[in-house]
Amino acid sequence: MRELAPPYGYKLNRDAVMVSLVVDPVDNVLPDAVVEEAMVNVLAYGTIELMKVDGSNKPLAGAKFGLYMNGYLVDTATSNASGVVRFTDVLFGDYTVKEITAPAGYAVSGTTALVRVADTGINRPAPYTVVNIAVSFPPETGDAFSNAGFALLLSGALTLLFALRRRRG
Repeated sequence: MRELAPPYGYKLNRDAVMVSLVVDPVDNVLPDAVVEEAMVNVLAYGTIELMKVDGSNKPLAGAKFGLYMNGYLVDTATSNASGVVRFTDVLFGDYTVKEITAPAGYAVSGTTALVRVADTGINRPAPYTVVNIAVSFPPETGDAFSNAGFALLLSGALTLLFALRRRRG
């Protein structure tokens, strides 16, 4: 006996179970079969994979992603040096993947990926790519820009002060 279709969420069991059926010679009937060996099914697990890149399609490490099922966070994974984000041993079902934190110098992507781990147990990495855009920050205090800005502000204030003094005196 072989399983033709597994229960939902389980892998197909390809093992055969031997069953003997003997017709009752007196009544010429086939009695109920008793199977001595249990047929065991295993839950289907898979892998979800995506790529994390910058605007030039270069891999980005250090981006943290969340794996959500029905709105609940079930796992997190961080992109490696090759930009790969991998969730392993994921139970069958439908999921959402969202970026939680971006690498330093980048903004969090608003991209949401809808992914499915098939209940057949045959899963391939999903061809999802998430792109981050670099962000620029205002200059830090003490750099050339803020020093020049302070000097300009100071010279304007002194000019105004001298102009007011001339008027009075």
